[in-house]
This record gives sequence, C-alpha cells and structure tokens, in this order.
Amino acid sequence: MSTKPTTLLIDGDIYAYKHAAGSEVPTDWGDDMWTLHTDVAIARKVMDSAIKACVLALDAQKVRVALSHKECFRRDIDPNYKASRKKSRKPIGLGALREHLMVEWRAVVVDNLEADDLLGIWATDPMYEVGSRKIIVSTDKDMQTIPCNLWNPDHPSRGVRVITNEFADDYHLFQTLCGDSTDGYGGCPSVGPTTARRILDADTAPTAWEKVVNSFGRKNLSEEEALVQARLARILRTENYNMRRGEITQWKP
Repeated sequence: MSTKPTTLLIDGDIYAYKHAAGSEVPTDWGDDMWTLHTDVAIARKVMDSAIKACVLALDAQKVRVALSHKECFRRDIDPNYKASRKKSRKPIGLGALREHLMVEWRAVVVDNLEADDLLGIWATDPMYEVGSRKIIVSTDKDMQTIPCNLWNPDHPSRGVRVITNEFADDYHLFQTLCGDSTDGYGGCPSVGPTTARRILDADTAPTAWEKVVNSFGRKNLSEEEALVQARLARILRTENYNMRRGEITQWKP
C-alpha cells in the first residue's frame, strides 16, 4: 500500500453530464402535453455524493477536477471532430452542474483542451502534485492511452489499474486503427477492435506505427491521413503541452 497521499484527477465532464441527465424528470400533464424538468439542487447533492464516495473508496486527500473548454484543438485537425454532438440535446442542468464543479470543487478549464487532455497532462507531469499518488477517476476507455493509475468508478472491484507507457502507447495506436464513432473520427476503414488487435500483434513490420501506416495504405490512404487519425486519438501528455505558453505539440511517430 502506497504511503504517499492520494490525489484524485476527476473527469468533471462525465460527472456533470451523468448527473444532469439522471436528474431529468418527464411529466405527462395529459392532453398530449409533456414537460421535462430538473431539480438542480438535488442533482448537485447527488453529484457531490458520488465524488465524495470516490474520495472515501480511494482514501484520497485531494481532488482535482477537469472540465472541457467549449473549443477544442482537434477541430483544427479535423473540423468534423465531435460535430454530431452539436445536434444532440444537452441535459437540462448541465451548465449549472459545471458551474457548481468550478465553484465548489475548483474545477479547471483550459482554452482549447478537453477534460481528457487535462487529466493526461496532470497525470504525466512529475511536477504536478509532487509527492502524491495521482489516480485518474474516469469511465472513459480513452484514459487507457495515458500512462497513469486509473480507477473506473463504474467497476470499483477492478481496483486501481496501472497503465504502463507500453500499454498506453499500444492502446493509442489501437484507437487510431479502430476510430471512435462517439468522438467522430473513423480510424482505418473497415478495421474494428479484433482486426486492429491482430494488426498490432502481427510480425509484419519493424514498428507498430509502420503496421498502422501499412493498414491505411491497403485502403489507399496515405501516412498523412493515418497521422490525422492518430492525432485525433491522442490524449495529450505533459510532453505535448506547454502550460505556461498554452502551446500544443502534436504527436509524432
């Protein structure tokens, strides 16, 4: 058991969205009249309780919450990134819960970064929360592309997973091949999880990146197009971001 104090790095986007959506109440007034309402006070209490439950479960001394900025640098790479989400209705109360996280939990928002990127930067920066055992708290599978300690609150029995550099780098290229329809990038056409795993495990090229490029090539797509997918899939780490200047260094193979 670690003797270091524990700092939780929490994905505030997931908590705000989950509890905003979960607190919506549809009401049938008759004569085909329906309304939807949310008691934000209750939603705040339930969300706070969920975060405090994580603190208790992991015996944490500090909590750091990350939220996404309204703009994202990935749209400069591909304007269609998460474009489909703009058409989706956001839960009532989402804005109020985000504000609550910023006021009560001191959640951080950084221009052009998603919450995932902040978590990745914090987790991999040796100067951030020096002396603490940092644990990312998230249900997002993309967190497996970050070398970190990772805890999924939806599956607490799995415990805190240690994601190594090797595993994180491999999973990044796995995501590059598979794509992510939720985030709006397609990966390599016709390549799903089983095929992606087979491609990366096969002894067909000297490096994993060459295997990825060859797979895109078989679909008549260039290395540059593969690189676009890889950069969309890449969650930023400390080496990819200069916090003082707010500058992003895009991933290179």
